[in-house]
Amino acid sequence: MAQRRHRDHELQSPARHWQLLPRGLEKVGPSHYKLNHFAKSWDTNSNPVGPANIREDVRLSHDGKTFTGTFTIDQYSDSGAPPMHIEGEITGTRITVDSTIDSVL
Repeated sequence: MAQRRHRDHELQSPARHWQLLPRGLEKVGPSHYKLNHFAKSWDTNSNPVGPANIREDVRLSHDGKTFTGTFTIDQYSDSGAPPMHIEGEITGTRITVDSTIDSVL
């Protein structure tokens, strides 16, 4: 599932649009973090589809510039149906206020 992070803390995928709400972050070991996000979700026609729960388990590199880990997304529906469950691996590069487009892409 291709995802893109935006400046305004939103994630987009080809099938869904999420607006991230406040998240939980816990350091569970040296350079090891767990994150718990809740998000509002819409389909590609801008219809609300219910809340999503996004969880990440990430480890930072020794220099703190990259991370790897796993994620899960549980997409709930307004109808009360069982959640759709997605899981996978993530990698990323740290972006700072001084980052340039060349350093990110």
